[in-house]
Amino acid sequence: MVVTKFAPILNEKLEEKFEQKITPLSQTIVDLKSKVEDVVEHITFINAKYDELYLKLEASEKENKSIMEENKILKMSIQQLEHSVTTLDQAHNDLEQYGRRECIEISGIPAPGPGQSENVNAVVSNVGKLIGVDVKRETYQYATDYLS
Repeated sequence: MVVTKFAPILNEKLEEKFEQKITPLSQTIVDLKSKVEDVVEHITFINAKYDELYLKLEASEKENKSIMEENKILKMSIQQLEHSVTTLDQAHNDLEQYGRRECIEISGIPAPGPGQSENVNAVVSNVGKLIGVDVKRETYQYATDYLS
């Protein structure tokens, strides 16, 4: 009987103590839940940014690969063009040499003094005789260039 008399009081006191202990724990759980929700929100944001950066990286790598392939093609094209330029330069030099195959330049002949005239035809004929070549007037053109 004494137990039944004290049971409601004991029950009430136990509920008060239980409430005193549970209320802070409940508040802590609510706070933790809020923080976990914030963390989940941040992780979701970071994950979205990561996915975005990953896609950009893939696009950059694809573009880089494309540029590398284009660069390789351009380098090959440059090599072919350099080879063509070298070939054309050699052909040009050959043509210039062929064009000068019968040219003779005579230098070191003193210029005529004042009051003297120069007979270029005679000079060319004399040089031809000295080197053993019969030079006829109709086979050459001449030019004179004297430095003053």
